[in-house]
Amino acid sequence: MEFLLWGSAAALVAKRGAKAEIARELAYRLYVLCERKKRNPDALSYNGVVQSWPEITRLAREGANPSWQDSAKTAGNV
Repeated sequence: MEFLLWGSAAALVAKRGAKAEIARELAYRLYVLCERKKRNPDALSYNGVVQSWPEITRLAREGANPSWQDSAKTAGNV
């Protein structure tokens, strides 16, 4: 499931180009805000986006078509 979300996020990053960095900045700001407000589940979600950003951008550079998708389709998981 997580890989599917990364692929979807990567497709959006690829489509938005340089403007996609704004999404990472927003996720970080929302993380900080949630931490201050003691909204831990939300903070963890936003932090997950920030922590996953290098992988998301890598997938975007690869055309959001990571090799795991082919093997997942073959196995019937997608």
